[in-house]
Amino acid sequence: MILDGEWKLKGFGHHEGKRQVLGPGFSVGKGWIPAQVPGDVHVDLMAAGQLDEMYYADNIEKNKWTTEKEWWYCREFFVSATDLESVSELVFKGIDTVANIYLNGKKIGHTENMFREYRFDVSGRLETDAPNSLQVCIEPISIVMKQHDAEPYYACFNDHRIFMRKAQCHFGWDWAPDCPGTGIWDSVMLESHKKASLDGINLNTTCKGAVSFYISLGGAVQEAGTDGLELKLTVNDPSGTVLAEEVWPASGIKNFRNVFAENPQLWWPNGMGDQPLYTYGIELLKNDEVIDTK
Repeated sequence: MILDGEWKLKGFGHHEGKRQVLGPGFSVGKGWIPAQVPGDVHVDLMAAGQLDEMYYADNIEKNKWTTEKEWWYCREFFVSATDLESVSELVFKGIDTVANIYLNGKKIGHTENMFREYRFDVSGRLETDAPNSLQVCIEPISIVMKQHDAEPYYACFNDHRIFMRKAQCHFGWDWAPDCPGTGIWDSVMLESHKKASLDGINLNTTCKGAVSFYISLGGAVQEAGTDGLELKLTVNDPSGTVLAEEVWPASGIKNFRNVFAENPQLWWPNGMGDQPLYTYGIELLKNDEVIDTK
């Protein structure tokens, strides 16, 4: 289930939003504005007429009050019992940056890195006979950064930016002003699995042709284990010819495999040669049945 689209947004003083948004009888009312997800609070505030155009005159300096607020995103969604399997996860592809996530008034997770995906197990926490309430509280960036005052370390433009897992140019650069982005900048979704699934795949390559695959399993693996599960890896050269095909038993959540391409065709910069593209496919098997692919 994709949870992108229109949410509601409101800014509060630091630590002031929780008792209101998570309090009894809360409903979105006065002061809340429409917000687009994926998006950024500055764009939504400008659309609502609450923020001056960022790129005019010195408005960026005037608009820095946004860094002192905590920003709450809210929305509701419905699920039926038939939509849910044994494992359900809320997936945030990208949040900028330090945030707490709440489902039906209960905290389910915390984020501190805008560059990574976060998954939170919500199995057994979803309502099937009433709307589910989802809130994301993004901490005020200027206050979060002050927590590192005791860790002085020189960095150009801003001494504390290096402690934030966030786009460093947001704090000023030779081509950009100091204007930290804030918001749910990538997609949000609810995933439900009755079986094990392929969670993430990372790979490293070398010019000599060695490729290392790091494969993470998710879904029902945590509760059911990997008995009977196998992984199948296929690597093809740019012409589509199969270079390697291997099948092996899955061993826990983290799995690793090395393959080697003889005399690999290298990718050259534009104008200096060809850009051959090798492809791969990974299948998760259960009793020879394919249950997930990437």
